[in-house]
Amino acid sequence: MHSALRLPTLCALLWCGALPACGDSAASAEEQLELSPLQAEQERIVLDPVPFGESGQGLFTLRNESDQDQIVQRIGPASCSCTSLRLLFPERAGAAPLELTGRDQDIEIRAGETVQVEVTFDTARLRRPVSRRTDGFAVMVRGQPGSMLEYAVDVWTPFWVEPWAVELGRVGVREQASGFATVKAHDEDGEFELIVPETVEGWRIETRAVETGSADFAIEFFAPEELPLGPFDVRVPVRANLPDSPTLTVSVRGIAVPDLDWSPQRLSLLPDANGQASATVNLVSRATERPLGLRAVIFEGLPEDYADALQATSRTVKPEQAFAIDITMQRPPATRLEGRLVLVTDDPDQPRIDLPLVVRPRP
Repeated sequence: MHSALRLPTLCALLWCGALPACGDSAASAEEQLELSPLQAEQERIVLDPVPFGESGQGLFTLRNESDQDQIVQRIGPASCSCTSLRLLFPERAGAAPLELTGRDQDIEIRAGETVQVEVTFDTARLRRPVSRRTDGFAVMVRGQPGSMLEYAVDVWTPFWVEPWAVELGRVGVREQASGFATVKAHDEDGEFELIVPETVEGWRIETRAVETGSADFAIEFFAPEELPLGPFDVRVPVRANLPDSPTLTVSVRGIAVPDLDWSPQRLSLLPDANGQASATVNLVSRATERPLGLRAVIFEGLPEDYADALQATSRTVKPEQAFAIDITMQRPPATRLEGRLVLVTDDPDQPRIDLPLVVRPRP
């Protein structure tokens, strides 16, 4: 265990708005605690060191020193989402722990009764590396001054990954997409090796040491030859060859879509004040080893006398891979029309793409 930290000034600033008599001639946190009938055995505790990626716990013991039952309006919330709180009733046989939400709960503490506040510190909720964390929360007793409880904990983070989640976005099922992350020593001054599996769920993973000031290791992630359609979230365990090194998780996320992808999936043309409208359809081939050609753009299912009101112009965004089709409406129809915009390609798997089309009259 480490020596306790005393941080009354910090917590007074954090919780000033929560305490009824904060400011002016208000008592300090210690004085308020002494005035409260609910006394803490320790108002500050230090948790055992926690490896990053794991959780640590500690207990505050509170006793109702008065000869009357007291109503605790609320305990918490903690100033960090990484901290959760529960109230334990060791003197009540069979009493279940109470989750402390930080909202008013009006908890009765009997005269002379001892209760415990269980603090759980979860490093998985931290978004950046830290070596030490301090936190505090208020205890509010009805009709009494509020008081503060505080904790501190050392966090062991031997390395840090940037980013923790590799976001690939929309990738083709056969695109064989790849991602990249770097690893930097954090709380470890000596040399160490990074231990990463070579494959996870069909993804190939390559790890290598680098000699730059911004990173110690580089990790590359390569998708399998074909991904199933839909969202994916591949969790890759990463740890160092240090004693008791925590195993951390790096995620590779995205959505696998057909190699031939288009957006939007449907078109709706609503005329403006001048009776005109426009829209653009983007057509992309993610299979870079197979060239794509756009053969024709056709309107189907619309009345013949309205055919000249719509025009489609295609342009190349990236040769043999990406196209944009600009749609313009010259005049609005008299009534709502439904039809299709058809894209004719030379892709053997998707030679025809039908987009539902709605053309609306002037509002």
